[in-house]
Amino acid sequence: MDKYSKEVSCGLDFKTKFSIIIPIYNVEPYLRCALDSIKNQTLQDFEVICVDDGSVDNSLDILREYAKNDTRFKVISQPNAGQGIARNRAIDISQGEYILFLDPDDYIELNTLKLLYTTFKKTKAPVIQFDYKLFEDGTNKTKLRTFKRRARKSLKYNISKDSFFNWKNLRTRTMLAEMSQAAWVKAYSSNFIKNNNIKFAPNKHGEDHIFSISTLLLADKIYYLQEPLYYYRERANSAVNKLSDDNFCIFENIEILKKFLLEHKLYETLKTEFEQYVKNVLKAHYNCILPSSKQKYLDECSKLFTPEENKTFLKELRHVDKSFIEKIFSIKNKKEHEKKSKLITIFGFTFDIKIKSNS
Repeated sequence: MDKYSKEVSCGLDFKTKFSIIIPIYNVEPYLRCALDSIKNQTLQDFEVICVDDGSVDNSLDILREYAKNDTRFKVISQPNAGQGIARNRAIDISQGEYILFLDPDDYIELNTLKLLYTTFKKTKAPVIQFDYKLFEDGTNKTKLRTFKRRARKSLKYNISKDSFFNWKNLRTRTMLAEMSQAAWVKAYSSNFIKNNNIKFAPNKHGEDHIFSISTLLLADKIYYLQEPLYYYRERANSAVNKLSDDNFCIFENIEILKKFLLEHKLYETLKTEFEQYVKNVLKAHYNCILPSSKQKYLDECSKLFTPEENKTFLKELRHVDKSFIEKIFSIKNKKEHEKKSKLITIFGFTFDIKIKSNS
């Protein structure tokens, strides 16, 4: 039995209402904000499982300080292995009736646990989907991100406020790609997660795709709570914005997802959706691979396609790569109200240079 599908003991004798799971790696400047947003919740019956993933800053010292002063905070330390393994370890030892994931540079609204607990009891749903806000590190400017808008725009599905849905409602060619969202946009029943042995992929990138897609496909119903409970911090030096050959793990993630679909007899039903997901994630991870390794990455990609499919994939990939380069530097013409200008983009900053008329 491999490291992904290893069975866990599910003695579901809950000792608290919520288990909040936080994987931590070198987030010293933001960590107290995240921990305080839990500590100050209006519902106080919870445990916080903090898994330090080999931090080399003072993150672990901060965690130990909180654990010393509050027994609800539990600290696990491991060599750097990625968020997937960190979260899986926390799930295995969690004792909460419900599970919520929090990234250590983000935070949650102070009434999050109380509202989620009331909603779980009211709806009996195994999973609750909620909204969130993006906020820029440094400026604190926020942007609301709603599942309602995402479902309508990307999946052509109109969902009303405070209602149920499942994957059959969302089914389009791009469903798996669109719904491979981060784990923190939902809260989960521990019974549902543990009885179905739902796990994160044991890798450093894209590990939450497997978890999110598994919960989507195995939940008979998901409840949409139209409330922005989570604040996601946008910062330039976060792990998702770094070039790394760790992104080669996407090939293992694809195999894990295929195995899951086969085991649950969903592969033939969702074959088109799976193939579209593969193309989307391969294109997304391509831009995160080190330039010196891109040909090796393309060689691995070609093994997943027929020659004709690979030719189409490479053509689409060139377009994606061009778009990525244009975000770094580009010059485009602009014409508005008969006035001409040049839009010059340099490292993400766009300048509108007016062109004087010859007349």
